[in-house]
Amino acid sequence: RDHPIFYSLYLFIQAFILAAVIEELIKYLGIQMISDHPDFWSENELECAIDAVIQEETEHTDGDEQQLKQKISVHGMPIHAQRKTGKVRGDIMTIAMVAVAIGFTCCENLVYIFVYNDNSLNVEMVVLIIRMLFPVHPICAAIQSIGVIRRDIEKDNNHQLGKILVPAILVHGIFNYALMMFDYFGRDNPSSVLAAMASGVLIVVVSVAWFFNEGQSQRRRLKALDQRTNVDQSRL
Repeated sequence: RDHPIFYSLYLFIQAFILAAVIEELIKYLGIQMISDHPDFWSENELECAIDAVIQEETEHTDGDEQQLKQKISVHGMPIHAQRKTGKVRGDIMTIAMVAVAIGFTCCENLVYIFVYNDNSLNVEMVVLIIRMLFPVHPICAAIQSIGVIRRDIEKDNNHQLGKILVPAILVHGIFNYALMMFDYFGRDNPSSVLAAMASGVLIVVVSVAWFFNEGQSQRRRLKALDQRTNVDQSRL
């Protein structure tokens, strides 16, 4: 701490590598663990599931194919009711990724309160309130969902893991680094607390604005994709 340049570099590594990269990757892997749920299936995957089940059923019974399609269910829901537009599947993906991030945040808050914090109950409540005011994990998960949807639903093969994680890592890392630097250089200055709060609010507002802007553009692309899909199916 006696060498500002080296300590700033240490804080940079801690903010971006030890925190942002690892935590964003964990959240990404968390959603991949449930990616085989039918809510995430494409039209082709649903058709393959229908054909596989019908083939198995017809080998043992003489049932009508259309009746079998109506009876087929996956995870308790009739499979014909699970056909979703790309826009709906995108919304499901975003909600699921934000839900994973909220669960991660709950676990992290417990660690901050019961492991890293040896202070009084009042201080613990202040820490929780401050962390609620800056929901960085859900915001970064929503930003990640833009890339996942682009890869999995829009079928953009150029949008792989790196492009999915980098925007979220930048937001997360900048947020962490800004707060760490304010804490380091302004520990004995009361105004640094206000500056840190202001920077946190600015980063959150800019990130949310970017997400909604990109989200609107993506929803328009998904709507156009759904329209093209419907046209192609009508020609069959």
